[in-house]
Amino acid sequence: MNMNIERLTKRFRDILAEAQHVAHNNQQQFVEELHLLQALINNDCLAKKVLLGQEGNFYELQHSVNTEISKLPTVEGGNTAMEISKSIAEIIQKSEIFVKDFDDQYIATDIGLIACLENEKISNVIS
Repeated sequence: MNMNIERLTKRFRDILAEAQHVAHNNQQQFVEELHLLQALINNDCLAKKVLLGQEGNFYELQHSVNTEISKLPTVEGGNTAMEISKSIAEIIQKSEIFVKDFDDQYIATDIGLIACLENEKISNVIS
């Protein structure tokens, strides 16, 4: 899959870096959609508002995401290379399609969030 990281806004790149950090802290080799969701809810006010709605509980959502992240495979050892998972690549690809629909040039976190909401694993965690 060919992704042009330069089309992402700095903010969205920062969110992806945070997702990588979440994966690293959990000793997971692949940066998955759940890591991205965790980074979004921890760092993006719009994501919190969209995901929680009027009556959502942030701590319950955070706990659900953390529980699912803890179920992901872990690796041990020092120099394990981190990789972007197929699901993250698909989210970015969907974001590229959406950004064309909005007639924009760059992919911001709101577009990434829309693409995330179409991911089955994310939908299951937030519902």
